[in-house]
Amino acid sequence: MSSVPKMIADFAARSATGAFTKISRGDVAKGLKERIANPEKIDQGKGSLCGPAALMFSVLRKDPWLYVRYVISLYDNGHGVLGDSPGIWVTPGKDCKNFKPNGKIPPVDWIALASLRDSENDFIDYQDTSDQAAGITPPVTLGLWLKKCGFDPRRNETNLFLTKDKVNLETASALHQQLNAVCLFCKGATLDGENGGFTSTPSHWVVMTKPAMISSGNISLQVFSWGDLKNLKMALSTFLSTYFGFVAGRP
Repeated sequence: MSSVPKMIADFAARSATGAFTKISRGDVAKGLKERIANPEKIDQGKGSLCGPAALMFSVLRKDPWLYVRYVISLYDNGHGVLGDSPGIWVTPGKDCKNFKPNGKIPPVDWIALASLRDSENDFIDYQDTSDQAAGITPPVTLGLWLKKCGFDPRRNETNLFLTKDKVNLETASALHQQLNAVCLFCKGATLDGENGGFTSTPSHWVVMTKPAMISSGNISLQVFSWGDLKNLKMALSTFLSTYFGFVAGRP
């Protein structure tokens, strides 16, 4: 088995045209190096790809070799396997492979994230960052992806309509401390400290990177989202008003 740096170097040295016709080999190699050094660089950009981003971040932290093998195979062959035993067989469509990122999303992340989402959609193509409906990842799907990538046992403690409580969040935090990958189901507005309303619905996935600290009615925690590690501090009631639970699995 080649080392990760050698895999990337060998990939960069090849001259063949890749399956992603609008993305250069050099940009992919550069992106791989950056993400191996800092997994939080994975960035969905303007795409609704937070579910694949949460999975990819978790797989990369679990085993960088699996992530690099997956991206290289997609670029060189137009298909790839994410994870191991059994992994996820990913075969994106022609439109996905012919998309030009144009600053909407980092090229390497389009290959990794959009390919997974497009390959998993039975009826709706994911061929552009504006395809919001086609990019949505429900909890059952994220849980299945984690299982196929070797995260087990898994827990799915989510709700699509009702927010979760402090006990649920404390359970998520305890699982994180037990070295599980813990993906929190929330809204994008959660990261900005916005209050949810009666009609709030979940729309975003983040990955817990530090346990939640709750004191005097306030909460602080760190999560991965949108190419960064974000430190959240707000009233506990504000966070819970847009929090719909978690999906977790142990590597």
